[in-house]
Amino acid sequence: NEVQGKKREDITHGVDIEKYEDTKNGIIFSIWDFAGHEEYHIAHSFFFSSSCVYLLLFDCSIEIEKIENENKLLYWFHFIQSQLGKETNIILIATKLDLLEKKTTKTISLSSLLLKINNKLKEIIKENKIELKFREFNFKENNNKEEKIDLIFHPLKNKEQDLEKSGIKEISKILIKEYDNIENSVSSTLSHKIV
Repeated sequence: NEVQGKKREDITHGVDIEKYEDTKNGIIFSIWDFAGHEEYHIAHSFFFSSSCVYLLLFDCSIEIEKIENENKLLYWFHFIQSQLGKETNIILIATKLDLLEKKTTKTISLSSLLLKINNKLKEIIKENKIELKFREFNFKENNNKEEKIDLIFHPLKNKEQDLEKSGIKEISKILIKEYDNIENSVSSTLSHKIV
């Protein structure tokens, strides 16, 4: 049994919960991986809370014209906004950066491809009146230390053999790096929920 090219046992069923502890900074993250397949969507809202930060992963190696539809980005933006409200914190994570890098040439840099994706996402958000709070990130291409670009997503390479472990590790690094911004943003919604 396969679902979209993956073995049934390799996909998330319901919710997988991973705990990641950063002992250096004294932070514990609970990462809830919700199944992305349609049959599980109805159950997601039972676990949603406005006192969380939501990570939405998408494949950035897909052709730019297809990036919205194949990743169902607009669906997820509307779903999260309708379930939690307009001020919900979102971190977009672009996966498969290594595959996108293979599309670079002497005249087309990785930064220019990422900017095209960024502009496409901003266009989708504006045209569809999505009012979620997206975190912004700086990106520097390896060979160009001077040029930084601002993105509304964090590019993530799938660089290890065990993609699941490398993905959680990289996502945890993003969360640790963004912790102060996330904590300040989420703490205002948490204060009225503490019992």
